[in-house]
Amino acid sequence: MKAIRKLLHKMLGLKGYLGFISRWYIRMIKWGMLKRKYPEIHYLKTLIRPDYICVDIGANLGYYSSVLARTASRGRVHAVEPIPLFADIWYRNMRRFSNAEMHCCALGEEEGTVKMEIPMRNGIVRHGLTKISGSEESAQDDVAYSFEVAMRRGDDVFADLERVDYLKCDVEGYERYVIASLNSFIRNHLPIIQIELNGEENRADVYHQLTKLGYRAHVLAENELVKIDEDQLQKYDQDFYFLHFS
Repeated sequence: MKAIRKLLHKMLGLKGYLGFISRWYIRMIKWGMLKRKYPEIHYLKTLIRPDYICVDIGANLGYYSSVLARTASRGRVHAVEPIPLFADIWYRNMRRFSNAEMHCCALGEEEGTVKMEIPMRNGIVRHGLTKISGSEESAQDDVAYSFEVAMRRGDDVFADLERVDYLKCDVEGYERYVIASLNSFIRNHLPIIQIELNGEENRADVYHQLTKLGYRAHVLAENELVKIDEDQLQKYDQDFYFLHFS
C-alpha cells in the first residue's frame, strides 16, 4: 500500500493524489465500508439529526463534511479548513451538496497569519497530520509542504450563527487553542462536541475548559457513548465526545 501511495503521488502530483484517494475514501464510507477503521464517522448517522446545524473544524478533504451534509440533509454544515489546497479538494468532493460551506482559515485566539506544514513519514505525505509550524508535534516529522494561512478567532467566524447542534474538531494538537477561541460560541450554543485530543497537556486543558462550561466527557464503545471521568482521560486513544448537562 505504501508503494502504491508513493507511485500515485509521483504520477499525479500532490493535488491529483489527494483528490484521487479522497474520492475513494468518501465512496467507501458512503458504502458502509471502513467501519473498524473509522467508527466515529459511521456513528454520525446515529448522532446527527436531519435538521442539525454542524461545524467541522479541520475539515481536510471532506470525509466528515460529506457524511454530515448527507445526514443533516435539512440542516447545514460549516466547514473550517485553513490549507487552500485542501479546501479546493473539499469543494470538489462537496459539489453535490448545497447545504455545506467552507471557511478557509485557521482558528486561534488571535487574528493574523500562521505557517502550517504537511509532514512526510516513511516517504508518505501525511495530509491528515498537518500541523502548525514550530509546534512540538511538527518537530517530530520531515516537512513535505508548508503554507502561510490566515488565522481568525473562532467566536468571530461563527458570530452570526443563531444555532449550532454539533461541533467536530480535529486540529492535531492545537485543540486547546481552538476551543479557547470558541468560548462564547460554545457557551451560547452548547453543541455536542466531538474532538480528537493528542497530547496529555492538550487533553487535560480541553477537558477543564469544557467541564467548566457544564460538559461531561464520553467515548464511543460498542456503538454507544460511555461517560468517563478525568482520571480515565489518558486511557483512551480515540475521539472524545463532550455532552452538556444542565
